[in-house]
Amino acid sequence: MLKNLDLRLFLPQPPLWLIAAAVLLLVASWVPLALFLKHRFSWHEEPRIHLWQDMDNQPKLKAQGTTPVFADGRAMRPHAAGTIARGHLDTDDHLHRGFVLAAGDGGQLETVYLEGIPGEFEVDEEFVAHGQLKYNAQCYPCHGFDGRGNGPVNQRGAALQANANAGVKLGTAWVPVTNLLQEAEPGQLQFGPGLYPDGKLYNTIVNGKGNMVGQGHALSLEDRWAIVAYVRALQLAQRPDAVQAAWGQQDRPGPAALADRDQP
Repeated sequence: MLKNLDLRLFLPQPPLWLIAAAVLLLVASWVPLALFLKHRFSWHEEPRIHLWQDMDNQPKLKAQGTTPVFADGRAMRPHAAGTIARGHLDTDDHLHRGFVLAAGDGGQLETVYLEGIPGEFEVDEEFVAHGQLKYNAQCYPCHGFDGRGNGPVNQRGAALQANANAGVKLGTAWVPVTNLLQEAEPGQLQFGPGLYPDGKLYNTIVNGKGNMVGQGHALSLEDRWAIVAYVRALQLAQRPDAVQAAWGQQDRPGPAALADRDQP
């Protein structure tokens, strides 16, 4: 007889309202957790509450911010006039600038761009491969992998220009990207070593030219000269006749050739 005895008959039966209240309290206990998660992953104008004042919560001026401390209102301070950062004296014109200022026939200073890669770098396969890596990162978007100026940025700009010519509102004015293999005359590249010395190519990479923004901020000294070496290799690979002719005809000035010229 005990086997068939249901013990639930002897347990107290809570009323329905008590069961409902318990369920509601259980669900309500999840609400603070949901609010914490929402607050954690949402954006707020005010900084979050810091129980411990770590270094991430301190007064500071952010880049491109404003401040009433200085007369010009800028948080970022320009370089002090007439000063040079430690370790950046950069006295080697060939290495750091690619040109020298020399006195011309009339006694006026003129810019003389230098040829060749500075002796601090060994132009070997590894150096040129490094230049290819940096070229693909910084130059390819505009100039393309082959240097002919048909990278994705130029393609997009040309498409927008075509829209402008067709009367579409999304159009824009676009200046075609320079073709590094363009001929100035038959058998000679406009940006080859004959008409565009290595130092000038280096200076253009660093400081830009026309609508091209300089890339000096994103490239180290070695990166810049490695790109120069790779561009020459790129030109030589696709237009060996024009490059070899230019190298054969060009009287390339270097630092030694300018040693006897008056410099400031």
